[in-house]
Amino acid sequence: MKLAAGTTSLGVRGLILPVLEPALKRLLTGVALGKGQFRQTRVDDLSDELPVGLMLGAEALSNGTRLVTFAVPPTPADAETRIVLDETYVSQLEDELEDARRMVRTTVEELETSNEELKSSNEEMMSMNEELQSANEELSTTNEELQTKLSELAEANADLANFMESTQIATVFLDRDLRLRNFTPEAMSWFSFVDQDRGRPITDIGARVDMAAIAAASRRVAQEGAPEELNMVTGDGTAEVIVRLAPYRSEAAGLGGVTFSLFDVTTVTRYARAAESASAEAKANADEIEELYLSSPGAMGMVDRGYRLVRANSKLAQIGGIDSYEIIGRSLSEVWPELSGTVIAAIRKVFETGQPVMRTVLRGGSGGEPDAQKVWEVDWYPLHRNGAVRAVGFNVTEVTRLLELQADLRRIMRELQHRVKNMLSNVIALVNRARREEGDPQVVLDTLAQRIRALANTHNLLTAENWASTSLRDILGLELINVYGANRVALRGPEMRLNARATLSLGMVVHELATNASKYGAFSRPDGKVAVRWSRVDDGEGEQFVLRWEESGGPEVTPPEREGFGTRLMQSMVEGTLGGMIEPQWEPAGLRLVVSLPWNAATEVDYDSDLDPLRHADPLP
Repeated sequence: MKLAAGTTSLGVRGLILPVLEPALKRLLTGVALGKGQFRQTRVDDLSDELPVGLMLGAEALSNGTRLVTFAVPPTPADAETRIVLDETYVSQLEDELEDARRMVRTTVEELETSNEELKSSNEEMMSMNEELQSANEELSTTNEELQTKLSELAEANADLANFMESTQIATVFLDRDLRLRNFTPEAMSWFSFVDQDRGRPITDIGARVDMAAIAAASRRVAQEGAPEELNMVTGDGTAEVIVRLAPYRSEAAGLGGVTFSLFDVTTVTRYARAAESASAEAKANADEIEELYLSSPGAMGMVDRGYRLVRANSKLAQIGGIDSYEIIGRSLSEVWPELSGTVIAAIRKVFETGQPVMRTVLRGGSGGEPDAQKVWEVDWYPLHRNGAVRAVGFNVTEVTRLLELQADLRRIMRELQHRVKNMLSNVIALVNRARREEGDPQVVLDTLAQRIRALANTHNLLTAENWASTSLRDILGLELINVYGANRVALRGPEMRLNARATLSLGMVVHELATNASKYGAFSRPDGKVAVRWSRVDDGEGEQFVLRWEESGGPEVTPPEREGFGTRLMQSMVEGTLGGMIEPQWEPAGLRLVVSLPWNAATEVDYDSDLDPLRHADPLP
């Protein structure tokens, strides 16, 4: 025995030498397996401090303790000394040893089995623990979700309650048997509801509206599942309401009743009736405007900000040479390419300023008559909506004929003023000449009257033609055929027209020639005739108008000794007024006379200016 260092222990294993511990452990195990009988074993090869051999013994006592003995085996005295062992005891020990071995094997096997079972149980316990942990986590998650759902449900209920209070809409909830389930506070203004009415049939509760009609509609909605709407008037006739019914559905019970809301539309209905009346009146006005628009004798249209036509009547379509149903949607550059620059500039100004642009003058050809130059006067005006110009309307008036008339009037007035002066000058000259002529005063007076009458006849021709131009045949016919007959006058030449100055001058020349022929020439005899021919000649020095006068069948002609007033008058008219020339030839068979005039001086219309009045006309006053 030996006390170990450190904490003192009274156990046999703590007191025995380490070298003896394995043997003692085997001995105690054998005692336990041998039912407490005494056992002994020898231990050799000990340290130098101990005997060469040591006998260890052990026995289980009746009180449950175990007795351990230590003994040194006796040293033999001589070679004959022997150890005698009891064979019965040895056999008993061997049997006990075999039993101990079997028990140990069995115990080991049971221990291994128990270990396996314990391992399996441990694994199952660990798996169950993991499952329990997972289930616990799922339960925690589910609990959190339920708490969230409950919170959301509480918020939804609160939102629904606040919504029902804030909407201020009379809403009633009924179950499938049309019993009152719930209602908003506003519903109490239409129904005689109290809190105790929940669960009562809706038909048993008083109301300001027809409850029987609402109940019938509720039954239809509950059976068919389709919403419905009723227009009703309160019993006292002071209010009009709309009742909107819809099926009450829930996920648990499906179609579970009916809900309906009442809307006071008294004011809205009054406004709607007023709006309907105003709309009808506006439509009537629009129809009148449309009728006026379509039947207007002037061209009218409307363009948007893209310069596209959004409205156009038939007159405008005629100007563009496009059918009225095709012109809508086209741009102005497509309809009037020649005029689009001026037109778009005016429209842009209206859009930018919001002010009308009046009396824009446009000149050019139309789509229907591209070769005919026309003049239009256009008024542009803005069409406002919400304070902004949304479109530009315009009215187009063709003023071509009016400008022509104005130009004619100005020309006639100027020509009249000029011709009156000339006529008065001619009359004064004729009168002065008549005063100096010798002979019978009555003859002189008749000659003067004839000359003035010829001048007046020429003026009548010009007046009939607006003082623009007259036909040469009309001038000759007036002075010759109408007086002496067509059988004595031959006219040959192309159709041509003389301007006002040439008409007056040639009229006086022909009158003087006819007067001389009636006195001294062909018209003085019954068989005498006069031939007049005219033509347009270009001799390289400019175009000329040439008129030839030839007399035949009259008395023999001799040149006059002196120039008379008629000759000077003709020279003044042709050479002074028109820049022409008169060449008389006094042939014995009759007078031959040639009148030559510059072509432009004879035919060009003498306007009041050098500009074409249709291309340069000012806006009309």
